[in-house]
Order: sequence, then C-alpha cells, then structure tokens
Amino acid sequence: MLIKQNQLVINGTTLEQSDLQAIANVASDVQAQIDTKAPINNAQFTGNVRIGIDHPSSGVNASDDYSNPDNYNLVLPAARSTNNKRGIGFVDSGNINSAILGVDEGTGGAQGLSLYTGTGASIVERVRIKSNGNVGIGTSSPQDTLHVVTDSATTNDTVDVVRIESTSSGTPAVGFGPAIEFRAERGNASADSVGRLGFVADNMTSSRVDGAFLVETAIDGVFTERLRIESTGNVGIGTDDPGAKLHVDVGAPSSTDQTLGRFQSEDSRQIGFVWDDSQSTLGIATLTNHAIAFHTNGNSSEKMRITSSGDVGIGNDPSDKLDIQGADNGITVRSVSANRPVITLVNDTTNMLQLSANGTYGAIGDGTDANRYFIFRDGDVGLAGVTDPRNKLHVGGAICNNKGVSNGTGIVQTVGRGMYHVLLTNNYGAGSNVRHAAYYVCVDYEGDDIVTTNTIFNNNSMSVSFSIVGGWLTVNSLPAGNNNAAVFGM
Repeated sequence: MLIKQNQLVINGTTLEQSDLQAIANVASDVQAQIDTKAPINNAQFTGNVRIGIDHPSSGVNASDDYSNPDNYNLVLPAARSTNNKRGIGFVDSGNINSAILGVDEGTGGAQGLSLYTGTGASIVERVRIKSNGNVGIGTSSPQDTLHVVTDSATTNDTVDVVRIESTSSGTPAVGFGPAIEFRAERGNASADSVGRLGFVADNMTSSRVDGAFLVETAIDGVFTERLRIESTGNVGIGTDDPGAKLHVDVGAPSSTDQTLGRFQSEDSRQIGFVWDDSQSTLGIATLTNHAIAFHTNGNSSEKMRITSSGDVGIGNDPSDKLDIQGADNGITVRSVSANRPVITLVNDTTNMLQLSANGTYGAIGDGTDANRYFIFRDGDVGLAGVTDPRNKLHVGGAICNNKGVSNGTGIVQTVGRGMYHVLLTNNYGAGSNVRHAAYYVCVDYEGDDIVTTNTIFNNNSMSVSFSIVGGWLTVNSLPAGNNNAAVFGM
C-alpha cells in the first residue's frame, strides 16, 4: 500500500480522494444501520463475518478446533442466561416464521440448539439438541438420545408419533416392508447386529397391503425370525405361517426329550408341553414335583387330578390308580350300535374279568364267549352259561359242585344261620353201581355248628355225616369210590 497526496494506492490500484470519500460514506451508512438495527440490504461478504462479537485477543489456528471463531464463516454471540436464545431468524412479510437459535442451558456455559417453525408471528420450538447430545422432538428436555413427544387431545385411542416407511423402485410383493435394526458393540469395540423389528406384507394386491409384525434375533450377525403376528392376529413362534391363534413349532424332533413350552409360577411350580423321545409322543407334563389338575368354570372348581405318582382322581384326591367320587353317578362306557362296550381286568397279559354288553344282554366273564359267568337280561340273572334267563335266577348247573370228594372235604363255606341242600353221588363200579342221597343241613347263626341234619333220601346205603371245620361244611363217612357233592344254599 502506498499513500500519496490525496491518493491511496493498494496493490497497484489508485484510489482518488473522491473514492475514499465514497468508502467513508458507505461505512457511515452501515454503522448507522447497525446502530439502529435497520436491515442491510444486498450486503456481500467474502471473508468471515462476526455479528455482535469481537475478534478474540488470541486465536488458535488449528483447523479442527471447533471452539475457534476463526474457523467459521459466520459467528454469532452465545446466549448468556438460562433459556436466553440467540440465533438466526427467517423473515416473511415482516414476521419470523422459522429460526435456528442457540440456548443457554444454565450449567457451566453449556449451549443447546433449538429449531423453531410456525406461521406469522407465532413460532414454536420443534427440535431441541441438548449440549449432551440428546435430541428432543416435541420436547425441550429430551431424556434420551432420541426423545419424541406428540401432544394431542386424544384420550382413549392410539396416537401416531413416528412414521417409518419403505418404498421400492421395483414391484413390491409379499414379504416387503420396513424394519428397525438393533446393533451392539462387541468385545473388540466393533458393532454387530443383535436383532430386528419390522413389519412386512403378508397379503398384497394392487389396491391394498396387509402387514405382519416380525421379531428377529441375530446370531453372529445373521438374522432369524423368532416371532410373527400375522395381519389376521395369528401368532407364530418358530413358524412364519401360523395356522391358529397361537402356533408354536420347535422344529423336527431330536433324539432327546424336549420341553416345547413352559408356564410357571416361580421356578418351583412349572407345567409344560413336552416331547418324549423314547415314546415318540407329545404331551402335557408338570416339570416340577406337583400334581396336575383340570378345572372348569374358573380356577377353584377342580374336576380331575393326576398325582405325581400317576394316580387319577375324578371328584377327589385319589388314593388309587383310578379313584372316582360323586353323588348318584358313576362310570358310563358307551359304544356305537353293534359294538360291545367292555371293561376288562387284566393280570399281566391274562384277562381275569370282563364286563361287557351287546344289544341283548350284559355279561360278566373272562372275555371269552364261552365263559360268561353272569348274564343280566330284562331283570333276570343267568348263571353258568345261561344267556337267556327265564327266571329271576336261572342257573345252568349246580350252584356248588364238588367232584372227587373225599372224607373231610369242605364242600361249601358256611356263612351263618343257613340251610343247605346237599346231593351226594357215589360211583363204585360199572353200569348202575351208583349210590346217591340227599340231605338238609341246618347251620346255626354263627355258622360254626350244625343244628340239625335231615335225610331226604338214601339209596344203596349212601349214609354220611357232616361237620363244620374251619368255617366249611365238611362231609364224612363216605363210601369207597368216586364221590361227588352238589350244594344249594338258602
């Protein structure tokens, strides 16, 4: 720069006195406008501009020093009191319609940033960025990294707060939709995927799309769907095509037992759905040492119980493998027409007793047609093979038939104060060499002594005597030969 008389030469350019006067006049106008806060129109600046702040007394020239005003093209003064705001406003028709403001947070000079929008003279804070990095949308006091608040007059319905939308440059189909990915830092300080939440189309046409909710977890960064709620409301765990309100699929059975689902009241009371691999069965089991109960009409109306030892009780706490208690009721076994309902008692693999019925009569036997011991038909009872009883009691043979009787043989067990009709036969040779006799034997009330013995008839000297030994009516004085005794009691 060179100064001559009435001239100023800067970089070879000569400014005459008139030029210097014009510059002085512009500077005076600018100062006057600044002093009166009047707008400066069409001002152009080619260097850094500071408004309301002096040049620092000593600068730091490091280019990455964010606190150095020399590193910014526009520098404004910070707010200096709590909730005091200074910044940039955008004017339309004389009104500030939007603004970017610095906010003094009142703690150690901490400064936040606010974004305002509005209409006319009324603008409202929309976004607040705190000095700690928390971002608030709809709140000036964000409590987390992102804090969104929507204030509405709604009191009993959902309120839309955030919208996440995905579009495609191709043709969307079932399975397309937005998702939120969650990542976490690993031990080596690098991040990897840990899960994802999303909504995808499970039905799509040119005029509509139905959405399903997905929950995916990640193993080593690879996502696997774990839970799906279809647009129909069906919930699937382990399946992407639930066919019921709750559909759980644990995959193909393994060579070990599995618990497919677990419900519990603390760890000590558990029930679950299980796979028993040794039996290849699915079932319900208590997973702790408890009985399982079945209720109707609430949880205090137990109808059936299976104890931990396997006893089954209907109407009570069982003390046997099947224990049934009720009032004026019992067990009903039904079958369709032309089929026989059966209850069978089995010892090991042998049928010992069987209750059965057909369209004509009920029977008690051992399960074979030949051994139907009791027949019940139209109020009559048939014994010893009688399937069509004609009287209240119809016996197909002797009530008590003893073959090969010898002296001292008990032929009937006495029950007290009874009359016994005893028929005796003796075969002592070929042809008609047969003796036979009939007696009435009356036993006392206690059943331990004979009151009287009456001979009805006696053929070929078939004369015997009777005694009671160990509660049995015993025959004595039998002749040699094959002796048989039939007894009818009254």
